Amino acid sequence: MNSYRTVAALHAGDAVTIFPEGRLSFGLPLKARSGVGLLAARCPNAHVVLCAVEGTTDYIRWPRRPRVTIRFMAPTGGQPRPGEDPSELAARLLKDLRTLVPPTPAGRRAIVGGSPRVRRALERQGIGAPKLQD
Repeated sequence: MNSYRTVAALHAGDAVTIFPEGRLSFGLPLKARSGVGLLAARCPNAHVVLCAVEGTTDYIRWPRRPRVTIRFMAPTGGQPRPGEDPSELAARLLKDLRTLVPPTPAGRRAIVGGSPRVRRALERQGIGAPKLQD
């Protein structure tokens, strides 16, 4: 969904899901991207609800049935404030989520940062090494 449709959906009162890292983390603590902050600035009446999803990395570990937990919560620092820097807002929201669910690599032989095949694919796409959180 592009940003214009996302803003229109938020103004219409629809729910929109945004992952603050902007891509799969492969177990690495990536930096938050500013997109969620920019949307909050464009849609000041939209209510931010954090959603922590835990256990999805266990789906690959068949035949054991995974236990997935989903928790919804308000940001501990409160809703976005007028004039709050988009990058700082995104970092604050991601920090709240990581206190509940740290980054976890997926797979039977989970490798932080992804397998060599995943790393090569990311390099081919021009993504390269991830920007880690400070």
